[in-house]
Amino acid sequence: MKAIITISAICILLTVGCNRNPENPDKLRTILFERCIETEQKMKISEIADTIEYLELKTPHDIVISRILNIVCGDNFWLIHTRQGIYKFTRTGEFVKQIGRQGQGPDEYLYILGIDISPTRKEIIHADTQQILYYDYDGNFLRKVKINDYFFNIVFVNSVLWTCNLCICNCKTSLSLNVSSTPSVLRLSQ
Repeated sequence: MKAIITISAICILLTVGCNRNPENPDKLRTILFERCIETEQKMKISEIADTIEYLELKTPHDIVISRILNIVCGDNFWLIHTRQGIYKFTRTGEFVKQIGRQGQGPDEYLYILGIDISPTRKEIIHADTQQILYYDYDGNFLRKVKINDYFFNIVFVNSVLWTCNLCICNCKTSLSLNVSSTPSVLRLSQ
């Protein structure tokens, strides 16, 4: 019963949420989630998807993937964010490497609060407690930016890194941070 409701809600959100308003394509559409789940409906996956692919993640014996929190698709790789870490896989599911290392050292992290990629800069972006860590696509640590605010979950869109409590904007000229109870903006030198 719960599975049917969950699948129905996801399907409705995907089909309704991905459509643009033809009269005003830039206007955001409001989805009333409670109304969507009031009536239980059965739906075939074939009604919303042309193909379904199953990808087996092939990991070394000492790495167990459990509780996947986020999946990010790169040009030719997958990033899998779990409670244990960030893992890179080929598009066919072959394990490549773990990204970053948990700890308290200069290029280590405490938590993984969100991940995404910057395709133009070919960087992996990792949100941690009051800092953002950057890695190249090979998983090598590049730099970190300290943030004097708490935030979680990130998404990188059109050269802007968005989070729930903070907006980070890549610009060519300056580095500035405005911290307040409202969303803040950080501009990073290129």
